[in-house]
Amino acid sequence: MKNIRRSIIICAVLVMVTGTLMHFAYDFFGNNRLVGMIAPVNESTWEHMKLIFFPGLIAQILLYYMYKNTYPHISYILSLGTLAGTLSIPVMFYTYKGVLGYGVQWIDITIFFIAVILCYLIIFRKYSCHMPDWIGYILLFLMFTMILMFFIFTYNPPKLGIFADPLAQ
Repeated sequence: MKNIRRSIIICAVLVMVTGTLMHFAYDFFGNNRLVGMIAPVNESTWEHMKLIFFPGLIAQILLYYMYKNTYPHISYILSLGTLAGTLSIPVMFYTYKGVLGYGVQWIDITIFFIAVILCYLIIFRKYSCHMPDWIGYILLFLMFTMILMFFIFTYNPPKLGIFADPLAQ
């Protein structure tokens, strides 16, 4: 049990570090379109959700292969954590921005770290839980849907606020 808990904590730290570095990856790699599929291409809330989703997905795959035999429903719990962390970013961002009426950079950065902590706190607390397969299948479907949506909406964003780049306005 100590091994999986240690692995979850290590993954949380790695997602924080990787997500932070990914913020600069698109510019660093000369606006490479392939890099932009997984790294933010602008400052929109949608693009910043990638900072937790894709590093979390990689950590999810690693944890799944390490512990799938010991914890048969771990893929479901990993998906739940990753989705909860990813979706908490716009919830927290628009909540505080709605209260204050404007954005604050240090709060935006803090939101990312809180989202990662939320993601891995769920995983840490629930990794050994049994989950009905039908719920797990829905979670896995949502993960694949998010991947597809990130790929499509990166370069073809709908005209909705979550996709708007505040620096382009």
